Formats: sequence, structure tokens, C-alpha cells
Amino acid sequence: MGDIIIKKLFKNTALYGIVNIFGRFVNYLLVPLYARFLSPSSYGVIIEIYSLIAIFNVIYTYGLETAFFRFSNNKNENILYNKFQTLILSSTVILSFITALILYILHYQSRHVITICGILFVDTITVIPFAKLRQNDNLSKFISLKLIQIFANVVLNIIFICYIKPTDQIMSILFSNLLANTTSLLFIKVSPKLTLIEYDQMVQLFKFCYPLVIVGIFGIANSMWLRISLRYILPENFYGNISNETIIGIVGANYKIGTLMLLFVQTFRYAADPILLKLKDNTNTKCNRITLYFVVCATAIWMFTFIFRNQLCNIILHDEIYKIGSNVIPLVSFNYLLYGIFYNLSIKFKLVQKNHIIGILVVINSLMTILLSFILIPKYGYIGGIISNTISYIAVNTVVFFL
Repeated sequence: MGDIIIKKLFKNTALYGIVNIFGRFVNYLLVPLYARFLSPSSYGVIIEIYSLIAIFNVIYTYGLETAFFRFSNNKNENILYNKFQTLILSSTVILSFITALILYILHYQSRHVITICGILFVDTITVIPFAKLRQNDNLSKFISLKLIQIFANVVLNIIFICYIKPTDQIMSILFSNLLANTTSLLFIKVSPKLTLIEYDQMVQLFKFCYPLVIVGIFGIANSMWLRISLRYILPENFYGNISNETIIGIVGANYKIGTLMLLFVQTFRYAADPILLKLKDNTNTKCNRITLYFVVCATAIWMFTFIFRNQLCNIILHDEIYKIGSNVIPLVSFNYLLYGIFYNLSIKFKLVQKNHIIGILVVINSLMTILLSFILIPKYGYIGGIISNTISYIAVNTVVFFL
């Protein structure tokens, strides 16, 4: 049985991986596009906006996707789908108004606020329909819709930035994202049969999901903390005449190349969640074995980013100023490898509904990263910020391994 699970897991990982790698490769066309047509400071603004979107995405979905995999089965899947989709649709409307208010307080322009809320709304209401496709092994439709979104986003970005050339390039990028995401609404049904969740189910759902929200928020905050810390902790003129805002753009561009490892981790998670969250026996043995295979594959990817970091930077980023941050690539890649190990090791807690342990460890990880950043960034610059995250991940992985 274990071998069957592992074979299915790696088969699905390969299928998701081929498409995700191809899709991410197409999406990477946007990095040199932004590097050429946007100033590093404007690129920094885009990075900040998408960091906020990532945090809001966690809040909007509040762990329902993972809960759907954990609690659904062949008998109750449609009922659970209707309940979850009814819940997520109603909450998304409320959260959209709250998000708009927060963004106005942060002094974002009105057109940016409306578009950001639109992106969040469409992303959220399609989460459960996409989860259902994965649950039912309908990989062809899932993959096709994701590819359509990716191609649409790239094409729209090229049209707006290279040909239409509006004065507000940030709006062009956001609006392209919104239009691309809405393409999925043409092919999947997001309107459920309105079904309310009973009180007992709501309590059970809350106990399962709230730690996942904490994990998601602190996980995203952990990844975006480097950009925040460079703005407020890094001493001015640390890198000579290069401003902190420009450093954020340089580091952010190279950071995206380092996320090749994150691509593999996310691909693995796409395949793993519907399979591993159904395990009921010998979970530690199976999870440890899968983790070993994961580490072997991830290490090979890390070696690639380490050896060819300069070549990757030269190919993707053409402006000479971005190349001074190429040493970011293997360090970021290694941190995502450690994150992938943490994901694998923590599955055992999800299976016994002890998600609060994962939440505690993620909070500890984030607090350690922040504390170490205040110590290391003033001395070592952005490298100190990345190493802070590395030390924190090693610490929590050690703890979770022995729990």
C-alpha cells in the first residue's frame, strides 16, 4: 500500500511539475520584461503589493482548501463542497470591503485598491472548485485552466507594457493579473447550492483551520520580511550610492529566480495534499520515507541553482545592476528546501488534527527570523537577512523531527 501511495504521489508530482515548470518558465518571461521597462523602485512597489496579496490570500481562504482534502470522501464530497463554497463566497464579500479599507489607510491609489480586491475575490472563490478537481484526480482540467491563466497573464502584460504603454505601469500589471484570473470563471462553476454549515461542524472546522491561518500568515510574513527589513533595518548607504529602495528591487528580482525551489515544493504539495491527508496508518514511516525522496530531489535542484546562479541571472535579468545580487539565488533556494522539509515533517500533525503545533513552530520560526535580522542585517546587509531565515528553519526542523 505504501509503495502504491508513493508511486501515485510521484506520478502526480511529475504531472503537476511538468506543467508548473513550463508555466513558471513562461511566467519568468515577465521578470526580464519588468527589469527592462520598470525602474528598480517601481519593481519594488510591485513586489510589496504582491506580498500583501499573498497575505490576504491566506486570510481569505483560512485553510478551507486543506480542510476540504482532510474531511471529504466519496459520500459527502458534494455536500461538503456546497457548504465550503457557500461559506467562502459569503466571507469573501465581507473581507473585500475590509481589505479595501485597509489599503486606503495605507494610501494606495483607488484604482489599485479596486483591482487588488478584484484579484483577491476571483482567486478565493475558485479555491474550492480547483481543490475539487484535484481531489477527483481531474488533473487535465486543473492543469489546462492553470495554463490558460498563465498564458493570458503573460500575453496581457506584454500587450499593456510593450504596446499600450500607459503611464501607470503598476496598474497594467495588476489589471493583467485580474483579467487572466477571470478566465477560469468561464470553465468552472463557482456558484454552489447554498448550504449552511452546522454549528458542530463549524467548531470542528475552526479547530482544524485556525492554526493553518497562523501558519500561512507567518509563513508569508517570513518570506516578505526580508523586503521590509531592508527598507527599515538596513542602514542607508550600506551599499554606497545604491538606495535601500533600489536594493529591494535588486534582491527581489534575484529572489524570484531562487523561487525555482519553491516551484518544486508547491508542485509536490499539489500532488501530496489530496493523497497524504487521507493516510490513516503507519503515517510516520510513510511520511519519513516520502521526506527522504523529497530531500534527494530538492538537493539536486539546489545544486543546479548554486552552480548556475550567475548564468541564470545573466539569462533572466539583463540590466547589469541586478547582477550584484546573484548570490541571493542559492541562499533563497536553500531556504525553500528547508521549508519543503518542514512541510513534509509536519504532515503527521495534520493527520491527528494537532495543527496548533505547526502554528506554534511557524510563529517561533518567524520570531527568530525577525530577531536575528535586527542583529545580522546591520552587519551583513541582505545576506544577513537571508541567513536569519536559514538559521530559523534549521532550528524548527530539528524540533519537529524529534516531536
